[in-house]
Amino acid sequence: MILFQLVRIISKYSFWLYGLCGLGIIYYIWIAVQARREAGRTIFTLERETTAGQAYRALSVALVFAVIASVIFFIADVLEPRLDFPAIEEPTPSSALSIATPSPSPVPPTMTPIPTPTRVRPTPRPQEEPTETPAPTATPVPPAPICPNPGVQVTSPGMDAILNGPVQILGTANIPNFQYYKVEVGSGENPTSWSIFSDIHKSSIAGGLLDIWDPSAYPPGVYKLRLTVVDNTGNYPLPCEVRVIVEH
Repeated sequence: MILFQLVRIISKYSFWLYGLCGLGIIYYIWIAVQARREAGRTIFTLERETTAGQAYRALSVALVFAVIASVIFFIADVLEPRLDFPAIEEPTPSSALSIATPSPSPVPPTMTPIPTPTRVRPTPRPQEEPTETPAPTATPVPPAPICPNPGVQVTSPGMDAILNGPVQILGTANIPNFQYYKVEVGSGENPTSWSIFSDIHKSSIAGGLLDIWDPSAYPPGVYKLRLTVVDNTGNYPLPCEVRVIVEH
């Protein structure tokens, strides 16, 4: 077993052993050469023999290094590849001497700090002063004329129309068994008397010119125009009344 290990070591480090042997051979050859030169220069026999002996010894040592290098070559390159090295079994550690693995100590739980709620004060917002929205101005709608019968209608002038000159009276005078119609005028909100300012008309009108009234001969004030349509029996439906205002 020791022999096999020695062969393995020599084979493993053969490169370095070759180097050492080579350096030894070179060194001692150099010493032998120097000794030979000294022997050639000396004139005394004793000194010549001494330097010659040094040269022989140096050559002998160089020869020893050469032999060692040859042995290393033989072991590493010839013998080692041919040897059948036995398998070296590595000792298996016994389970009897098992080392107890210390169990880690339980780490105490880390206390998580409970956040303290921060009371946020609301930022006061400036109160906006209410903007007064102007109320829409209602456009006065003149009241409709008092004309309950569709065949007895005054469409112009309208209720509370302001008149200061001749005005056309438009509307409808057309009922069954038509005989005639007339347009009258009365003074005040509730006239006590009515007067015809034109003639009696015997032709029915449907949405056209009924008559023409010139208020310039009347004093300023409130007046009412009344349209009355009579049938051939002398009867008539409720007249149509329109309030107007005369101004000069």
